[in-house]
Amino acid sequence: MARDARGGRRERKAARVGADALARTPVRSQQTLSRVAILAALLLLAIYTAFAAIRLQHSESAAPNGEGLAARATTLAERLDAEADVLKAALSAGDAVARRAPDAPLDAAEAALRAAGPRATGAAVVLG
Repeated sequence: MARDARGGRRERKAARVGADALARTPVRSQQTLSRVAILAALLLLAIYTAFAAIRLQHSESAAPNGEGLAARATTLAERLDAEADVLKAALSAGDAVARRAPDAPLDAAEAALRAAGPRATGAAVVLG
């Protein structure tokens, strides 16, 4: 037990010595520490910016050329036109059924939906 008490006294004395040393630290050295921390943060920021710029340059060189993009855009436009043509044909089928039987709008909607196939998720007939 005596040993624990002495150890406790040593710890308290060490804490007092540490607090005294901190209180005696000149303001100038605290300012130096702050300046070093700020400069380290700025250096880290500069390094990060340099890596980001290098990464950006590499990604620009790996980008596809204009010809490839134009070909992909043309292919996509043709595919969308084909989809639109199928949906227009389905609407025409629904219109034909609606003209034949104006009292059965549900049949016209079902005909349009069947004509569109999996490309359409629904059809409606608006009378007016």
